[in-house]
Amino acid sequence: MSPPRPRGAAASDASAGAWLDRHRYAMFAGIGLLLTGYMLHARSAVPQPPKAGRGGTAVTSRAERAGTEPPPAVRSVHDPRASKVHARNEPREDDKWLGVHAKYVYEIETRAKTGGVEAVFYGDATFEAFRGSKIGIHQASLAPVADVWAKHFKKDALALAVSGDTASNVLWRIRNGEWPSTLRPKALVVAVGTNDIKRAAVEGEPADLEAGDVPGGALADAVAAIVDTLREDAPSATVVVMAVPPRGDEGSPDKHAQPSKYTAAINAANTKLKAVAAARAPHVAFVDCNAALLDPAGRIKADAMPDGVHLAPLAYEAVVAACLGPAVDKAVGKG
Repeated sequence: MSPPRPRGAAASDASAGAWLDRHRYAMFAGIGLLLTGYMLHARSAVPQPPKAGRGGTAVTSRAERAGTEPPPAVRSVHDPRASKVHARNEPREDDKWLGVHAKYVYEIETRAKTGGVEAVFYGDATFEAFRGSKIGIHQASLAPVADVWAKHFKKDALALAVSGDTASNVLWRIRNGEWPSTLRPKALVVAVGTNDIKRAAVEGEPADLEAGDVPGGALADAVAAIVDTLREDAPSATVVVMAVPPRGDEGSPDKHAQPSKYTAAINAANTKLKAVAAARAPHVAFVDCNAALLDPAGRIKADAMPDGVHLAPLAYEAVVAACLGPAVDKAVGKG
């Protein structure tokens, strides 16, 4: 005679236990697959340290990762030893910065699947403000700048910029996953240099500062490396290089006075950046929007750059409408 079947709560417990006995291995297998998938995705999202190449230089270009010969050395329009010019590319030792980089790599993959973008913006705080953030953290004060981006670019563009980046940081990010080609852009816009010049001044290299140089090489060489790396990956796109903006002296009671201790270096760097673009024309253009930031006397406009370093929302509208916007429109074929 069969034992009596359990009733009520006991019946439910017995039924659940039997179900678990029958399906526990399938459950464990499913959980294992989910964990494996998560680990693989996480590993692909976190940037891996580049392997060492010849002479200790990081191997990061696509050609080198494929096992072929590395691309030729970056050309320098102001250094006759072009074959010996090697611009640094280095990450920042900051987990938050690496997290932003990983996020950008993911954004590129996502946007590529939905048709890409017309323009990609690489750089420092000048362009990260378009995202309304600072090193990936949302800033309510930057909401008006994000509005300028939405008005002019958002649907057809992607900003891959991080506050505080130097040219070597931008170059590292590009060569370690922020490649533009899968986005099929028509314009690649670069704004970098003010942090390089600030670093040169802080590290006390007056001769280099006067020449527009930065520790480890000339700023123009570093930007030339960015330009050539972008052109190698997306040869059909036009690269637009923005001039380094004016910068006030943080230690002065008058942060808007010009010239400041940075002015000679900025002017020298912009002259060289213009030459970098000219040597690569018509595929590379140089755009100088600094006139929109200075008053008739040559001082930095207080309402354009209140702290003498960063652009105010008002300045973004003026710079984009009067200068940067037309340059990007021309590059994508709308101007």
